[in-house]
Amino acid sequence: MTRLIKREKRHAHTRNEDTPWTNNETKHWEEIKHIDFPYRRVHAPNPVKVDNLAHGLDRVLFNPGVHVLQDPRTKVYNFTPFLQNITQPKDFDYDALAPYITSSRDSSLRDMAKQLDKQYVGSTSSISAALSQIYFMLSNFRPVDTSPLSNDFQKESKKFTRGVRTPASIFLRYQNGVYAIDADKSHDVQDGILSVLGKSMEKVLTLPPSKYEQYLKDATTKISEDEKNKPEAYAYGQIGKFLLRSQLDCYHSKLPRRVFDLKTRAVIPIRMDQANYSNYLGYSLTKQQGMLESFEREYYDMIRAAFLKYSFQVRIGHMDGIFVAYHNTAKVFGFQYISLEEIDSRIFGNTATGSTAFRHTVSLMEKILDIATKKHPEQSLRISLNARQSKDESRSWLNVFTEVVPSEVFDDSSKLESHILRPYDYLTKYVVQTKSYVDGNLQTAHVKLHPQRSQKWDIEYSIEQDLGKFSTINQQFRFLRKSQATAFGPNNKAGASSYLKRFQDISDRYLRLEKMEHRKQVLDGLRAHHRSQTARAWGELQMIKQLKKNELQYLSKHVMHALKDTEIQRLIDTYEVKDGIDGLQKLAAERRASVLQGMLRGSISKASTHILRKASFYLGLSVNKPRETLENQLEEVLVEGGVVLESNEVDTAPADPASSKKAECQERIEEIATESATKVSLLQRLKSIAQSKSSDT
Repeated sequence: MTRLIKREKRHAHTRNEDTPWTNNETKHWEEIKHIDFPYRRVHAPNPVKVDNLAHGLDRVLFNPGVHVLQDPRTKVYNFTPFLQNITQPKDFDYDALAPYITSSRDSSLRDMAKQLDKQYVGSTSSISAALSQIYFMLSNFRPVDTSPLSNDFQKESKKFTRGVRTPASIFLRYQNGVYAIDADKSHDVQDGILSVLGKSMEKVLTLPPSKYEQYLKDATTKISEDEKNKPEAYAYGQIGKFLLRSQLDCYHSKLPRRVFDLKTRAVIPIRMDQANYSNYLGYSLTKQQGMLESFEREYYDMIRAAFLKYSFQVRIGHMDGIFVAYHNTAKVFGFQYISLEEIDSRIFGNTATGSTAFRHTVSLMEKILDIATKKHPEQSLRISLNARQSKDESRSWLNVFTEVVPSEVFDDSSKLESHILRPYDYLTKYVVQTKSYVDGNLQTAHVKLHPQRSQKWDIEYSIEQDLGKFSTINQQFRFLRKSQATAFGPNNKAGASSYLKRFQDISDRYLRLEKMEHRKQVLDGLRAHHRSQTARAWGELQMIKQLKKNELQYLSKHVMHALKDTEIQRLIDTYEVKDGIDGLQKLAAERRASVLQGMLRGSISKASTHILRKASFYLGLSVNKPRETLENQLEEVLVEGGVVLESNEVDTAPADPASSKKAECQERIEEIATESATKVSLLQRLKSIAQSKSSDT
């Protein structure tokens, strides 16, 4: 039942600071008992087998915490390297995936609703944002629990993020006695990188390499039509007048509730600036804890931004938890399994509170839809929900705006876009308020049920139409839509643009280090004993612009012996060599000798050991060898390149002892400084030099 009352005049002019009525006027309150809206499973009419995790990832399910893909210190892989590099959208055949079916287009869901005498149908993706707004009002924006995190986060915000608190809008589409809930995505970034990658990454996590590669655009064996048209696996549940649908991603028989959801979580700079994600491809997760570049930071952000939505989705799908893959759109860093119980602890305090909050939230959603559809029966509607809180944070309420959407609008996308800010027909505003009672006692603080006691959390609710001036309501509605556009639009940076430069600097630093490490691995591989390793390193060299540009300086006899005839012919053609392999070998030898001379800037005997090691490294020769060996291998490079070496002349003048000792001391310092295999402290280096000087005297 709805009671019509007027707003106070002092609030009539406001757009974004509207408050509920604070006078003593009696409202009409109705009660919802904790047992009134049980959520029950509905068996799927045509069950479909749910996928399993591949690549040994199932061990993550039973070991708490983050599991890194590659140990950052030792570079050892804990899982197959196949998972590390993410397939980019240009290389993945998304046409091979079954299209997503919205609630309004799911004829099977509608038929099930009629059989079960349900009035409303929806999916996890279409209803979660709206449920979140109702929960904010119901819980008075209860803060999240970050107590298990390190000290770095104990003083950080415990409020839900701005993006999650942004008003939610849904379309309620009427057809043959059933209302289907679709998300209003007017402001969403169309085909954003995270949405697109999420589809392909789910495949890589659940398929063996040979099967996954069939989804690539350059695959020789494509996915069959039967595979493309394979129906999705769904779970269903009923509560009140609702029939809800949830897509099932993964299954494991040893989990308590067996099925779980797959989530791909991008790092913070990419989430903040999705439109420019390529600026942050070097931002990496290298630490377990810390404010930045850590898995803990991503977990903290998930608590505030995603856990509430995840809790609704997991419950709707009767699931056990979520499997998270952390990434930066270019690489995967690690995996974590988070159970529903853990999510509940962070959001609600415990599972008992979470389960009751879910039922109350859905029941309030039903009451709101009942009033809207009663006012405009058998018509399609757009409904926008905006949870608000008083300045002293003592109470909350929910503003609900309803509009009648003409049927032809859904057939013409341009008409949808034209009403991004403007309302459709018959704009109406309602205000929803609730009271919570635990075991009959009115609660003024946040509700948290005792997990071992059978406490009863009942609520009272009031839904009343705002009969204020239409111009004021229209202004409030436009303000709501603008806030959605700001939060979800392609240029949104979540008010944190000051951080983006820092994130880009971090990304650039990692990319430089990664490039240096990659080059080192390639050059080390060129001198490998096995021909296959050398050939593989040469192939990697071709992928690095700077190395490929100077490929002749790395083309030693050893490398040429490892290359295939086709690659040798490519080099001959590229450099227009007339004498075949002999001519190519001569050209490469001359280039190598020329590069070496440029690095030495004099004779080999007069160059420091540091320079000799550096030159050997950049020519693909052995580095950690005695000086005599370094000199011999570099002399061989010069001789092969046609450089005539001068004979060593014996200086008949007696050497200056002081100069000799100074040179030897400097040589010793350079040798110690260039020993990359061990890290020697400054004190140890000085001791070593002193011992060398004392032994000489």
